[in-house]
Amino acid sequence: MLAILTDPEVGGTFLSWTVNYLSGKTHYFSAHKNAVVDIPDTPLAAKNAHSFIANQVNNKTEFNQFFPLLLEKKESIYMHPWRNANGTQKAITTICEQASCVVAVVMPSDQALYRCKFEPRHDTSPAWTSQKKLSTATEMYDDFVDYFFPESKEKWKSENLTNVWDQREFMALNFNYFDHRSVLNYMDPQCGYHHINTVDLWTNFDQSVHDLFDYINIKIDNTRINQWTTVYYQWKKLHTNRLRFVWYFDTILDYIVRGVDFDLQRFHLDLSQEAAIQSALIYRHNLNVKTWQLLKFNNTKQLHGLLENNIHKLTR
Repeated sequence: MLAILTDPEVGGTFLSWTVNYLSGKTHYFSAHKNAVVDIPDTPLAAKNAHSFIANQVNNKTEFNQFFPLLLEKKESIYMHPWRNANGTQKAITTICEQASCVVAVVMPSDQALYRCKFEPRHDTSPAWTSQKKLSTATEMYDDFVDYFFPESKEKWKSENLTNVWDQREFMALNFNYFDHRSVLNYMDPQCGYHHINTVDLWTNFDQSVHDLFDYINIKIDNTRINQWTTVYYQWKKLHTNRLRFVWYFDTILDYIVRGVDFDLQRFHLDLSQEAAIQSALIYRHNLNVKTWQLLKFNNTKQLHGLLENNIHKLTR
């Protein structure tokens, strides 16, 4: 069995498809469908690779149901940490003990802002506040705030702070955009595994994919490499906006503080990314932005002219 263990939402489904597709297989056993299904020539959907249904275990129930079956059929398994830390630890320990090959896809801590996007990469998410699944970014945002910040939400609502600039400031003060918890925290350092840096996966995997196949001791099907490369270059584009934001973030922050003229419209910032910038100004520099009626962050010099001393009491 090949086990693919990743940090959340970094490309494990694409990697699962890659292993199946480039190994030359035409079919695989899908635990979710409980059937043998075709391997598609492309896994790409609008914002991820979920047109391929990976053998991903999303919770303890699925793990207990799928893992013995996948082990018996010698199929790959894919998992990233669940909300239940204890369950995650037990599942990963079991996988590492029984899988013949383990791949760990790990995002460096300095790339944490990759996740800073109002629109998530996943299609649905289990709610924090109920048993239902959520399908829109707004639903997921509201559910997250209701669960983690209900008192703050009520306070802002009572003061009628409901405009987009209020929401941005609420996020800047409450959300920790730099928090990062890795799958490696659940893995025994002595467990033998193949480490893939997420940036390598997102930008250079047409080269380093050969290292992966050397590790799992499977020969790449050369009749499929051209199609895979075409798909990979399309998949890379799904990460471009997130990665450019990470690469330029410190520059953006520095230019705001110093008043350097730098265009931000090229980054197509969304509300979460703007909030992360405002959060860093608050928590790193004890500065804030006069954002009343400010609908978009367009330029670092524009924001420099709106800087003021932070007046909020900081809790972290």
